[in-house]
Amino acid sequence: MSFLPVMPFGIEPVSTLSGVTGAHVGQIKLLTTTDTLYVWTGSAWSTDLFTASNVDPGSITAASFASGVEPISAVSSLPSPTGYTGPTLIFLTTDKKLYRYNSAVPEFTAAIATTDLTGTIEADNFAADLRPVEIVSSLPTTGLTEGRVVILTTDNDKMYRYTGSEWTKAISAADMDDQIQASQIATDAVTAGAIQAGAISTSKLDANAITAAKVNVSELFADEAVIGAIQTSAITTSAIVSTIGDFEFIEAENIVAGTITGSKLDVDTIEANKIKLDNITLSSDGDNLVIKSGGVNTTQLADDAVTNAKIDDNAVDADKIADGSIAGTKFASGLKPIQVVSSLPSVASSGDQAYLTTDEKLYRYTGVSWTSEIDADDIPENSLKANRIVANSLTAGQIQAGAIGVDELDADAVTAEKLQQTQLPLTPSMSIISPPFQQIWGR
Repeated sequence: MSFLPVMPFGIEPVSTLSGVTGAHVGQIKLLTTTDTLYVWTGSAWSTDLFTASNVDPGSITAASFASGVEPISAVSSLPSPTGYTGPTLIFLTTDKKLYRYNSAVPEFTAAIATTDLTGTIEADNFAADLRPVEIVSSLPTTGLTEGRVVILTTDNDKMYRYTGSEWTKAISAADMDDQIQASQIATDAVTAGAIQAGAISTSKLDANAITAAKVNVSELFADEAVIGAIQTSAITTSAIVSTIGDFEFIEAENIVAGTITGSKLDVDTIEANKIKLDNITLSSDGDNLVIKSGGVNTTQLADDAVTNAKIDDNAVDADKIADGSIAGTKFASGLKPIQVVSSLPSVASSGDQAYLTTDEKLYRYTGVSWTSEIDADDIPENSLKANRIVANSLTAGQIQAGAIGVDELDADAVTAEKLQQTQLPLTPSMSIISPPFQQIWGR
C-alpha cells in the first residue's frame, strides 16, 4: 500500500504518536499499529473525532440511521397507529412502559406473549392488586399481605387466605349460594349450640327418640297444661315401675346422681342429723351444725383471714413466732432492740444501740456519733472495785489530796527515798527517829 504525499489537511499514517505534536488543531493522523484515527486538540491526541458539540441539536432524526438500525422514540402519548411510519419501539413516559408497533393490526402494544417468556415469574413481579395462588406445605410466616392465597398440600389441598391478621380456610355461611346436603355433615358435627331454639318440632322427632333420661320431669310437670294433657289411660303401673323401680316409694338408687340440686330443696327440709358427716369437719349438735374440734386447719383459712381481733390475748407464744421474723419496726414506741453488727451503721437515730462484734463492745448513738464510752457520773459511788482498775494506771494527778491516810498505806510501803526532808517536822536531835531515818542524818 502506498499513500499520496502528506497534504496540509490530509490524514497522515504514523506508527507512533509518542512525542509528536500536531501541526494545528483538527489535524488527523492514523495510528497504523491499531488502525485508529486520532485528532489533535491543541494539547493532546484524541480518538474523539466527533462529539456532541460537533452535532447541531435536533439534527439527527430517525431517518439519519442506517437501514436496519433505528432508535427508540420517547413520547408522552402514543401516536395514531393508522399510517404510522416512525420507529417501531416507543417509550411512553407517562407509564414508563415500552411499546412496539404492530402494523398488521395496526396497534401499539406493551404485552409480551407467554411463549416469549423464559424461566419463572417471581411473586414480587406481580402488581400490588394481582397475586398468584401459591402451593405450599406449611403456611408462610413472612411476606404476609392481606389477600394472599395459598393451597396447603398437608391439609388435603385446602385453600387458605390471609385476612391481615391470620390464615383461615373458613367460608362464611353468607357466602354460600347453595344448600348443604345431609351427606356433607359429619357425624356429631351439629352441637346443641348450633340448633336454634324451638327448631326441633314434633315432626322432627323419630319414634321412641325421647327416653326417660331426656325428660326434665320438674319442668314438664310444672306446666299445668302439660299435666292436663296427660290422659289417665296413658298412665300405667308398668310404665311408672319401669321408670322409678318401685311403685310404693323412690329409693336412692332410683335417683340419677346430681339430679337433686339446691334449688330443688325447700327451706329447712334437711335436718342436721340427716347429713352424713364422715370425712368432713362439721358435726351435729342437736338440730345445729357445728365445726368439729380441730376441724379448721391451714388449708381452710384464706390469706389474711385471721385478723388481730381474732387472736386471743397471750395466745401467741415463742413457739408460734418464726425465727428471724420480728423486725425492728415491730417493737413498740420507746423500745429499741440491740443490733448485732460487724460495722457500725451509717444511718442511725438517737438512742440506737449496737453490739460491735469486731471489738465486742456495746455502742450507743448520741445523735451525732457512735460511742462506747460511759460517763463517770453514771458509775455509782463505791461500785468500782480495785480489781477493775488496771495495775499502775492511776497517776498522782488522779489521786485526790489527803485521800491516802495511814489505813491506806501498806506496811513498810514508805521508804526513805519516798520522803522529802523539808516536808518533815523532824530534826536530827529528835530521839524518836527510827534507825532508818537516823541514817538519813548520818547518825
